[in-house]
Amino acid sequence: MGFRAIWAKRNQAFSELDCGSIPGLVAMAGGMEVNKNKYIEEWGTARENLEKNFRWTRRNLALCGIFGLLVPYLVYKGTVKDFHMQDEDAGRPPRKFIF
Repeated sequence: MGFRAIWAKRNQAFSELDCGSIPGLVAMAGGMEVNKNKYIEEWGTARENLEKNFRWTRRNLALCGIFGLLVPYLVYKGTVKDFHMQDEDAGRPPRKFIF
């Protein structure tokens, strides 16, 4: 008996199985009622519609300035400083960068 025949018999046996006659066995995807959390649903809706409900405030502008301009600038300056220190340790003249 080949693999396909064995697999077909197995599938037939499972399809004929009456889940109600075996205690503790539930049908696939049965008995899985979900109680939705109102607050999670509201958060999900607000997240999906963020671009429609967004407003520029002083706080949003400050956050964009800090994380969009200041943090990248400080990372860049730290990287350039590290390169200059390596050049100094190697006895080379410092390389020129953008800023």
